[in-house]
Amino acid sequence: MSLGIYARLMARTMRFDVEGMENFDHALATGRPILFALWHQQMNPFLAFVSKYTDARNFVVLVAGDDRGDILKQMGHTIGATVMAKVDMGGNPRAAARGVLQVIKALRSGGKYSVLAPDGPDGPAFEPKRGATVVALQTGAVIIPFGGFSRHAHQMRRWDRYLVPYPFGDIHLVLGAPIDVGRATLEPELNAQLADALHRARHRAMTLSGSSRG
Repeated sequence: MSLGIYARLMARTMRFDVEGMENFDHALATGRPILFALWHQQMNPFLAFVSKYTDARNFVVLVAGDDRGDILKQMGHTIGATVMAKVDMGGNPRAAARGVLQVIKALRSGGKYSVLAPDGPDGPAFEPKRGATVVALQTGAVIIPFGGFSRHAHQMRRWDRYLVPYPFGDIHLVLGAPIDVGRATLEPELNAQLADALHRARHRAMTLSGSSRG
């Protein structure tokens, strides 16, 4: 089963509890680009949110330049998102920069969203990488911290403890207060603020789900 089909199955069969939807509304009201941020573990709950509550055609994303990128590219096309480029962040830095620039230009065109997993694609888990917030700083995007959890899920035994919710279960999603990125914001300060917001969103979603494992 492709990730796109799985995302739609989650959206159609799971029972959603969403906290903070007003934060999404407030971000939309600014008319600025929106950058959703989440830990890599949370990608499937986020895909469920996208399929249930947004128009995926508004998303522009980068994907890794390896086999994982092929899977995510197929998923993006399935749900209607625009995949701007496959980027090998550990390879040619100029090629990676060109891919990031494509996303920045698309976001600046207005009415677009993107998503950022600061600890991806290879970890360490729950620690933001240096440079992960460049897109937000270059576009003046509004960042929405995201957390999602379900007790009805499998957690993979890998670096990020990747969460795979089961269809027909309950899922709890948290959209944190928007982070307003000014052009003068310093990247280290933004990384620290974002990490704190992501920890809080994830733990809040765990609390709502009644789960102590993470």
